[in-house]
Amino acid sequence: MTALPRTFAALVVLVLGIVAVAAVDQVPAQAVQQPPTVTINGRVVDASGNGVAGAKLATNWVASDGQALNAGSNAPVTASDGTFSHAFPIYDFPVVLMAIDAHRKIGGTVLIEKNPGDAKVTIKAQPLATLRLKARLDAPGSYAIGINVMHPEPRVPIAFVGAPGTTVDVAMPAGTYELFVASMETNSVTKSIEFKPGATETVEIELKVSGLAKSYGKEALPLTFSEVRGVDPRFKLADLKGKWVLLEFWGFW
Repeated sequence: MTALPRTFAALVVLVLGIVAVAAVDQVPAQAVQQPPTVTINGRVVDASGNGVAGAKLATNWVASDGQALNAGSNAPVTASDGTFSHAFPIYDFPVVLMAIDAHRKIGGTVLIEKNPGDAKVTIKAQPLATLRLKARLDAPGSYAIGINVMHPEPRVPIAFVGAPGTTVDVAMPAGTYELFVASMETNSVTKSIEFKPGATETVEIELKVSGLAKSYGKEALPLTFSEVRGVDPRFKLADLKGKWVLLEFWGFW
């Protein structure tokens, strides 16, 4: 049997890949495995020990595009006396449960190291602190950054903050955290910080832009070959100018 030309073979792979994706999209919703849940009972109280009504709770908060932290549409809300009982999606312990009141003035966290069962947890809410993160880059450009906020020990994720640029302000409960800051175009930096109630803490970090990102919008680098079947060793990428080119990448991980 005559071997298929490499270009045609690549197109076949591409077409099969599209078909495979389409097939996955047809999987019935009920066949998608839902995360396990654990019912946690507790109470959110203020500095005087009074219950905080209307506070939202979640184990993983998200802030995107510089917006405020969001607990999600299905997040439970405390009752008038600050109590709550909810089945949270939890794959494993320990976890950190965060609460922020409806007015976004006070909030707190609690580390839950194992399934509490019938035991009740208490979250003490204090005035929110403000994280002000400023990233300096070693090359010009506009790059979105992401901040993973984690409990330091044990390292447990608490929130993810996505910023459209290199500066972000976000209000969050006071406490000690570990920040993991990174971007698709840069290296990553880990920073420990303590937020005091009501204070604004500025974190300045330096990120190095990757060589690939520095090449965005510039002329493609020349291709060199040690040995490629069917390709003239004198081949230059410029020889294909004005023609359609299909690049096929393979990798293992």
